[in-house]
Amino acid sequence: MKHLLITVLLLSSALFTNSQTIVFDRTDHNWGTMHEEKGKVDATFYFTNAGSTPLVLTQVIPSCGCTATEYTTDSVKPNQSGFVKAIFDPDHKRGQFNKTITIMSNGQPSVLLLSIAGNVIARPKGPEDWYPTKLGGLRFNTNYFNFNTVKNNAKGSYTATIYNESEKTIHILGFEGRSYCKFIPEKMEIGPKQAIKLSGEFDGKLYGDLGDDFQQWTMTTDDEENPKKTIYVSAFVEQYFPKLSKKDSLLAPHIYFIKTKHDFGLIKDSSKVTTVFHCKNIGKKNLELLRVKSSCGCTLGQPDKTLLKPGESTNITVTYTPAGREGEDEKTITIISNDPYNQTMVLKITASVRK
Repeated sequence: MKHLLITVLLLSSALFTNSQTIVFDRTDHNWGTMHEEKGKVDATFYFTNAGSTPLVLTQVIPSCGCTATEYTTDSVKPNQSGFVKAIFDPDHKRGQFNKTITIMSNGQPSVLLLSIAGNVIARPKGPEDWYPTKLGGLRFNTNYFNFNTVKNNAKGSYTATIYNESEKTIHILGFEGRSYCKFIPEKMEIGPKQAIKLSGEFDGKLYGDLGDDFQQWTMTTDDEENPKKTIYVSAFVEQYFPKLSKKDSLLAPHIYFIKTKHDFGLIKDSSKVTTVFHCKNIGKKNLELLRVKSSCGCTLGQPDKTLLKPGESTNITVTYTPAGREGEDEKTITIISNDPYNQTMVLKITASVRK
């Protein structure tokens, strides 16, 4: 009985010594109402090592990317203190919020949560929101003109807005780029705190090709901060086909692939691998493969022939050279044909590249 009593007392003493070795002065903080435009706020939580051995915070994990932390990284001796600082960024986090910070340590409890809360009042919207792309003294709602799909006998259009946030009038002096695209500003001068429209036009006929196009234009101004502004242009040009009657549609060429995807699996970056896609004309007229374009110079797609009579097939050999790449990779080969109902086909290859 005496030995049992001593054992119980020892266990009780051990439990008492090791329990609650990390004690925070508080575990939650509420900032109340805050304003988004005033930026980041912080709160510091202090803790004490109430145990008998050094305490180490092994991990401090915020529940959201909007919250950063600073904390004591050195070991904390018994009866000494440390801290965890929570830094909350209210940018684009409008309304009520409640976030947590997971604290992991070698103490007891080994895992605990700190909570932060508040209510973010949205900042008044202004030019930075309406025109997020800043190029010197001018702001654009976008400097990317995506004309999407344009037929090769038509024109595509796109309009952006330019805002002058400076205190001086800025003059547009001209544009430099390809001849099949042009830009027309609403005015050639933009007064301080004024906005104008900039219209873009992509001429599919002048482009003279099929498939995707990506280019950079330069808009020259007398803006002292940044006189040359870059404008990005993209479009996908398709063949124009007149509307077909039901009879003509039955006589049209039709492209067919047995498969449109191929996975090379695990390959070395020093290798060169190939696969074959089988293409067939299941229509009633000659099928023309007008363009075969790869998404990357590391990939080459080569058809055995580009004119297929009804019922004929051809092979498109795709070669992939992954030199300089590592990890999961995916490339595409775009096939443009005179099939009026399916003129753009995309073949896909994937691989896991290792050194």
